Amino acid sequence: MPRKKQSPFLPDATFSFEDTAVLMFRTSYLNYQFVLEFNKAHTLALSRVEDIVLNEAEYPCFSYNDDYSHMAYVMIERSKVGTPDRVFDYYDKLLLVRGRDSWDFQQKLLDGMHQRGPEPSSADLLEHRRWVLSNNFNQGIFGIDSFGFSQRRGTSTSLYTGPAENMPKATATFLNRLHKFLETTFDIIQWHLCDDIV
Repeated sequence: MPRKKQSPFLPDATFSFEDTAVLMFRTSYLNYQFVLEFNKAHTLALSRVEDIVLNEAEYPCFSYNDDYSHMAYVMIERSKVGTPDRVFDYYDKLLLVRGRDSWDFQQKLLDGMHQRGPEPSSADLLEHRRWVLSNNFNQGIFGIDSFGFSQRRGTSTSLYTGPAENMPKATATFLNRLHKFLETTFDIIQWHLCDDIV
């Protein structure tokens, strides 16, 4: 039986390592609170879609396609049904950002967590509101780490910034595990969130 079209499927659900920035979060947020605060802080509209099933575990999934910036966002939460993959041993949220400016968005999130800017004048209503919403969102984040597996850009992570040959074994093992998890996830996302399925 064909699946009914639900919003918000992506017009192009093809994610690849070349155009996808990856962020993982450790948070205090419960249920949908992370998505609500994230949407407000970054002027997005991530919405709930059907769970993604990987290795008999069901992962809550949210997606959003921004037609203006040509960016696609998929957020996956740690499984509460079944045993989650070990990439979620330390993290509870995984965010995939695909598009030309995905690496800039990734850096903006990292900078926002580590370098709180000065409070804008309350007379500048829009900037002051953005500052407040961003700070409210950041209060529920214990940690955020970035990952990239592009051949063109090279493998990168905020967990380690030195030469690859000196990378701690635990970090290298985690990167390999995450890479394998993402390969499977990208395949599932392609059929799970594709706009053309009716």
